[in-house]
Formats: sequence, C-alpha cells, structure tokens
Amino acid sequence: MDFLKEKSQKGDKHYHVNGLSEGEKSVLYYIMSVLMAKKDSFIVVDEPETYLNPSLTNTLWDLLLEERKDCQFIFITHSIDFVLGRNGIQIAWIKEFEYPNKWEFDFLDNNFELPQTLMTEILGSNKPIVFCEGDDKSSLDYYIYRAILGEKYTIIPVGGHHEVVRYRSVLSKMTWLNAEAYGIIDGDNHSKGYIENAQSNNIVVIPVNEIEMLLLDDSVLNGVLKIFFPQDYSDRIKEFKNKFFSIVEKKIERIALTSTKTAIDEKLATQKIEEDSSLERMKSNLQEITNFNIEGVYESKILEIKEIIQERDYEKLLLICNLKKEISKGLANKELDNDYIEKAKQQILTNASLKLTLRNKYLNF
Repeated sequence: MDFLKEKSQKGDKHYHVNGLSEGEKSVLYYIMSVLMAKKDSFIVVDEPETYLNPSLTNTLWDLLLEERKDCQFIFITHSIDFVLGRNGIQIAWIKEFEYPNKWEFDFLDNNFELPQTLMTEILGSNKPIVFCEGDDKSSLDYYIYRAILGEKYTIIPVGGHHEVVRYRSVLSKMTWLNAEAYGIIDGDNHSKGYIENAQSNNIVVIPVNEIEMLLLDDSVLNGVLKIFFPQDYSDRIKEFKNKFFSIVEKKIERIALTSTKTAIDEKLATQKIEEDSSLERMKSNLQEITNFNIEGVYESKILEIKEIIQERDYEKLLLICNLKKEISKGLANKELDNDYIEKAKQQILTNASLKLTLRNKYLNF
C-alpha cells in the first residue's frame, strides 16, 4: 500500500510507519478496517483492547462506532473495563467453542443479582470462583489468596464478610452458570455456630483473626527470617512472640470488647425482624435480643484470652488478637525485620513450599 511509504510525524520528528509502536499500528489497522468496511456490515472484533493503552481503548471504539452507525459490531473480549465502558450493549456469554465454527452461547439480561463488574469477571473466567474480603485488587486479602490459589481459582475481592457470604450464595443459585463458588473470610472472633454454618456453605473461615495475622504464622515467620537472619532467626521469633503475648495481656479488655461486639452483631443478625413477621414473632425476636447475656459473653472472652496467655498458645493468640496494625506493623517491624509484611508477601508469592503449607493449613476447600 502506498501509505506505508509515507512518513509519520510526532512533534518535529519524522519516521517510517514501520517505526510505529504496536499500539499505534493497531489504531491504524482498526480505523482502516472499520472505515473501509462495506455498508451495513457485521464487524467482528476479537480482543479490541489488544496492544492499546487502556485509557485510549474506549475512546477509539466510541469514535468508530459513532462513525459507522450503519454497521453491527460484535466484540469478543476478556476485558472488564472494555465491557463496562460500552453503552446500549447486549452481553452474550460464550459457554463453549469448538474449532472452527461451533459456538454455544446465551444472551444475558442486564438485571443481574450481582454487580455488572463482578458478573463480567465471573463470565470471563473458566476457573472456580473464590470471593474474599478486601475492597479491591490492591487489598492484602486479594494479594495473599491470589498468590496461594491463583493458579486454580479466580479470586474476587468484594468488601466485607457479609458481601462474601451474600455473593457466594447468589452465584451458587445461578445454576445455569454451572460455576463452583467459594468464599474466604477472616476469623474475626466469629462464634462456633457461625463458623459451622459458613463452612457448610463452602465458605472457609481462616483460623486467624484477620489476614495480617496469617502472615505471622510460624511457617511464614520462619520462611522470612531464615533468609534475612540465618544465624539468629529463632531468637528473633522467640522475642517477638514474648512481646506479642505481653501486649495482648495488657489489652485483654479491648480485645474482649471487640469480640463481644461481634457476638452481639451475630445475635442481631439472627433476630432480624422481617417485614411479613407477625406481631408475636416480632415480640419474640425483641425478647431474645433483650435476654442476650452481654456480661456473660464478655466475661467468657476475658477468661478465654487469659487462658491462651497462660498456656502460651500462639495459634489461638493469632485467632483472638484483633490488634492488627499494632502487631503486624509496629511490633513486627521492630522485632522481626523492617517492612516485615512486604517481605512476608514476597515470600508467599515466590516460595512454592510455603504456598502449599498455607494452602493445606488454611484454605482446604
């Protein structure tokens, strides 16, 4: 083509078309292909985001769709951002493809019970889905669970434990998707009954209070400290644990109060008054709430924490302690190593043996 002989210009610099980046070449290719298509064409675009800067992808296709309103565009994509950037679209889920031309797909309504962002990611995955806590993919929960489970599962952070439970339940009821759905939530001092109910619904309640405490598991402590302090790593860990117990001993009441609040929240959730409840049922719900023995729960937690300290039970300490910043950053950085959490994250990401240990201990689906 003659245009390939022309020079491109960027600012005051001129260069051959072949000197364009892959993204720039893609833009030219898309523009020419769309503008030169016959009137009223069906235009099929496989992975419209390929080689393009994400910030430019939607802008480019918005312009091309506006220019060729006579054409019907069919996009095949795994990009959630691209799907969510489209307006007035109909989504088709490709359930199966057999080369060269056997397709099985369903058109989907937009009235999903799950947010469209989640639905798009789920539809684009061929792995079992695991919902976890964390506001987004920058969260510690997502980082750790993706490092441990990412090869076999699609990990999706959805907020707090209530969202994990709800989204997993909703997805499991979408039988037409035939998707395996699981959840992972923090221990958070949940009651035995709550944990048993969660586990019966394919939700793992990790036996540590919060995800930060998982990074203080003995296997992680040893994995990190052996690398940076091979001569005295065991002494460092011992001193860290001693001071960890001392801090918890001084904060027994604070920890017990947080645990008691969790028990109250669980009780209130089980006694939720539905709109169609009878008057007698409402009175019964309120009575059960009124009779809840807050003092008894609090005192029980105090005794439990004291027993853990007396027995020096480190694993149970990780389960009941909610002082995540004070321990995982303050104490850990002082007694173990500077920026300990980041070094623990890196070790989990790269150490296959450690991943397997944590997988077997905490994440046994």
